[in-house]
Amino acid sequence: MKRIQFYFLSTFLMALIFSCQRELHFETGVVAEGVLKTDGTGNCSPITVAGTYTKGKALDSSNFMEVDAQVTSSGTFLIKTNTINGYSFQATGNFNNAGSYTIRLFASGKPLAAGIDNLNITYNSSNCHVSVHVEDSSSTQLPAGFTLAGSPNACMNADVKGIYVQGILLDTSHRVNILLNVISPGTFNLTTNTVNGYKFSGSGIVSGTGLQTVTLSASGTPVGQGIDIFQITAGSSTCHFSDTVVTSISVANNDYFPLTQNSFWVYDDLSNPGDSIKRTVIDSAITNGRLYKLVEEQLRFSVGVDTFRKTGSDYFEYASVDKYTGSFSYSPRLIKDIPFMKENLNTGDTWISPTYDGTASFGQIILLRYAYACSNASGVVTLNGKTFVNVYMITLQPQIASVGHSFGPTSEYFYLYYAKGIGLIYARKTYLGFTQSEIRIRRWSVY
Repeated sequence: MKRIQFYFLSTFLMALIFSCQRELHFETGVVAEGVLKTDGTGNCSPITVAGTYTKGKALDSSNFMEVDAQVTSSGTFLIKTNTINGYSFQATGNFNNAGSYTIRLFASGKPLAAGIDNLNITYNSSNCHVSVHVEDSSSTQLPAGFTLAGSPNACMNADVKGIYVQGILLDTSHRVNILLNVISPGTFNLTTNTVNGYKFSGSGIVSGTGLQTVTLSASGTPVGQGIDIFQITAGSSTCHFSDTVVTSISVANNDYFPLTQNSFWVYDDLSNPGDSIKRTVIDSAITNGRLYKLVEEQLRFSVGVDTFRKTGSDYFEYASVDKYTGSFSYSPRLIKDIPFMKENLNTGDTWISPTYDGTASFGQIILLRYAYACSNASGVVTLNGKTFVNVYMITLQPQIASVGHSFGPTSEYFYLYYAKGIGLIYARKTYLGFTQSEIRIRRWSVY
């Protein structure tokens, strides 16, 4: 949280817009724009179907499919299939940026009959098709006939997912997609050799012929840094792929937002290439009977001071409460504590600030609050060639209401990453799906 709304908000511009209005209108959340990728004939491309599907057997976390989407603007998404034969697939979340994404849709339900089910995947106005083979519980599925694409050299188009960090246990985000040249459909069961303390393995059913993508999940804990070469063998075919293990930044402080005297952080201002922002803890002050830390912020053409405190596991910023929304401004200003961060978070945790109320500059009484969500409490992030572990990935969204009405979100989103022992390492603000401001950590010193 920083001066001039963390350099994120176009307060003057937004105030000018709303000064011409008598009443404030509320906007709904932004839905990401994008389409599913297909092979030109309506089939999803590429597509991975993982797990085994058996008549009468409930599906679990091992049953999923992965599909690619091309996203043109950030926001929330819902990608799902229709329900066929008693089961379906679905994924929800948020795309932080435009670009190409691989999305994992998890299955739910229970197949009612054996056979091949043709499902339709939809995302916004786009759709594609995928086939899932359900075996009869009373029969044994025959092994697929296939070779490893790329054999005997590098595995063709092997795509390793996740960041691999020395000493950090691997999870479901760590996997590799490889291509099989399938001659006859059926089951597969593949495992790599174990290298540097970890390996990749996967099983399931391939229901088509030709080049088919399958997923092998990683397991174990990388022991050392460097480039690891893995080998897969299937019958007489063998191929290999590589993976890089990095080391994480070591820390001596356990706080996610350190406020120790003389600590400083320097950020690249990605919205103004070549510019940087420096923040330094310079002093302490008593305000309203509470002890706060003063953080000086040096921008290219200005210097300001922000005020923070930590009580228990909660962090507060003492500031104008409309600091993190450009949808309106209070007049007179309303200065109070904003609870912007917490320690001991778990993935999925949410919290809401107190409700602030006052008169907006255009004369209307406006209620304001901030909604926070921790999308990942143990994230791994690489910025400027440095890898950070134990990262809180937090989304902040302003919510506003007029008296007697329900709160609704503005079209502003803040994406904030806090690394344990370091503090804020990345921040981005979007409005209507477009990035307005973005910073990332370059160097720091925490005392």
